[in-house]
Amino acid sequence: MSTPSPLDEDLTPERLTETLHASGGLDGGHVVGVAVESSRTTLVSTIQRLRLRYAGGDGPATLIRGHRHDEDYRWSALWQITTPVWQSSVRLHPAVWWSHLERAMLTVDDLDCRALLG
Repeated sequence: MSTPSPLDEDLTPERLTETLHASGGLDGGHVVGVAVESSRTTLVSTIQRLRLRYAGGDGPATLIRGHRHDEDYRWSALWQITTPVWQSSVRLHPAVWWSHLERAMLTVDDLDCRALLG
């Protein structure tokens, strides 16, 4: 499910205008408005659909922006759980994946990663 979320401070119309001009995505004119149309948070990132308005020129009506949760390294520790889970799901022998799962879970406990999951 996607829901609108607040706009990051670094996503100003001026910055988007510069970026679109530099990439060839906007020929003349400038961005006058940007809003988050929808947003979805995953385990490791947030994906946003941005709605843009222009004064003069013609550019894309929407942009997709993805950014990682790098501000908290514990997300990467949580992500480490997925590899042994996948290995188990494809029926690899537990000798292959068990020790990795055990280490990942100990890391999650040690870093209190469960707090990130609400």
